[in-house]
Amino acid sequence: MTLSDPMLAEVAKLNETSMPYITAVHFRYETPTGSELLQSGVQKMMAGSMTPAEVGASLTQGISRYFKPFQK
Repeated sequence: MTLSDPMLAEVAKLNETSMPYITAVHFRYETPTGSELLQSGVQKMMAGSMTPAEVGASLTQGISRYFKPFQK
């Protein structure tokens, strides 16, 4: 399949090496869950109110409340 939309083509390329369920598997037992943070962030990114970098930072910050490796 060939994607004509450049954004969809870029996302498809990312899916070749992504790990889509890591937030569901490792970050679902505390609040906020990784899924909650990611879903909210992606919606904001698609609406144009957040950049991908901001979504990543928000996800990291939210998870850092209970995931020690993300705590500074």
